[in-house]
Amino acid sequence: MRSLVLRHVERCDTWGDDGSGHGQHGNSDLTGPGLHDRLCWDSVETVREPSRAGGPGRGGRGRGAAAADGPSMYQRSKGRGEQALAGIAHPSGLRLTLFRPSVIFGEDDRFINLFARMQQVVPLVPLAGAKARFQPIWVHDVAQAVQLAVRHPQVQGRTYELGGPEVLTLADLVRHAGRWAGCQRPIMPLPHAVAWMQAALMELAPGEPLMSRDNLASMQQDNVLGHALPGLRELGLGQGHALGTVFRLPLAT
Repeated sequence: MRSLVLRHVERCDTWGDDGSGHGQHGNSDLTGPGLHDRLCWDSVETVREPSRAGGPGRGGRGRGAAAADGPSMYQRSKGRGEQALAGIAHPSGLRLTLFRPSVIFGEDDRFINLFARMQQVVPLVPLAGAKARFQPIWVHDVAQAVQLAVRHPQVQGRTYELGGPEVLTLADLVRHAGRWAGCQRPIMPLPHAVAWMQAALMELAPGEPLMSRDNLASMQQDNVLGHALPGLRELGLGQGHALGTVFRLPLAT
């Protein structure tokens, strides 16, 4: 059960498609409102069909910060998705459980590993959104939260914000990645206008760009816990694990 949940979580809100949004596809048919809405509506349909058929009276969904009026297409589509799920769940008696994790990290993620590999080949890291704040959470902590919600009815039917014990800027995370890889490089924060042009050019490249304009829009809002909603502690999971749990830094000499 735990390994199954972990595999699904690892495919969900990692650096490639979470609130920071790095690593989204840059091709024109894979970006824009169409992609974001399709991703969110796929989740809605996953819940809708069992509820129509009289399936189990519970449902769950894991996503980062969602807001129908958020600054990015990604956040707005998630907000609309949550509203649609609530519209399905309440009339049918479905106990809908929502998870809103900050950026998720793990041993083989496309987050810390991405910045570590980058610093192995470049002498300087030009960084957009360097001051954007995140509260990174270990993928195993998210998997445990989902597993609890599946197994224990008393924690179902609520929205949980999930984050780890540290609030770090994007620049902090890049520095950690460099130190972990043994090749920390200087960071050059980019002004917003320059970052916007850089992201627009990256979107034109084949494959997955490191940054898109929608990523920049997402990072206008900090992806940290608001403390108005329950989280890991309320689930009995403590404060979660810090980034160094997986990406241990070498001892200072």
